[in-house]
Amino acid sequence: MGYCIEMQSVDEPRYFLNSKGLIMDIFTDLPKATNYLSNIKTCNSLIYVMAGIFKEQNKLDEVFLLNQNGFLCEAGSSNVFVWYNNHLYTPALSEGCVEGIMRQVIINIAKENNIGVTEAQINPDILYEADEVFLTNATRGIQCVMGYGVKRYFNKLSKTLVEELNKL
Repeated sequence: MGYCIEMQSVDEPRYFLNSKGLIMDIFTDLPKATNYLSNIKTCNSLIYVMAGIFKEQNKLDEVFLLNQNGFLCEAGSSNVFVWYNNHLYTPALSEGCVEGIMRQVIINIAKENNIGVTEAQINPDILYEADEVFLTNATRGIQCVMGYGVKRYFNKLSKTLVEELNKL
C-alpha cells in the first residue's frame, strides 16, 4: 500500500464567495448508488469522471448528481444546499451524498443563526422554484449557483453564511 500527499499553503485564511455564480445542469447518465459506502470518498470516481466529461462537453461550471432513485444527491465535487420558502434544505446522508466536513459546518452555522435547515430527500424539480442554490466543500467554502436551465438565483443567504464561516 502506498500514498502520495500533495500540499500547498493558502495565502488567504478566509473563504470568499465566487464573484461569478456557477451555471449548472443535471448529469443523469449515471445515478449514484445509495448504500453504506455512498457517504465516503473512495477511489471509485467513475461517476465523477463521467460527470466531469459531461460538464466540459456542455460548457458548464458544475453538475448536479442524482441518486439511484432520481433525487438530488450532490454536485460533482461538492455538497448541495437549496434555499426554498425561507428554509434551507440539503440532501440527507441516506440519499447517497458524501458526508462532507463543510456540509456539517454549514448546517451547524445555519442552526446557530436560527435558519431552519432540513436534511431531506430532494426532488430535482425544486431547482426551478428555489430562491437560492449553493455548493459547499472544504477547499472553496461556499460557491453560489447563478443558474440552472433558465432559472436564475439570488445569493443573499450564501453571502451571510460565508461571513459567519469566516468568523470561525
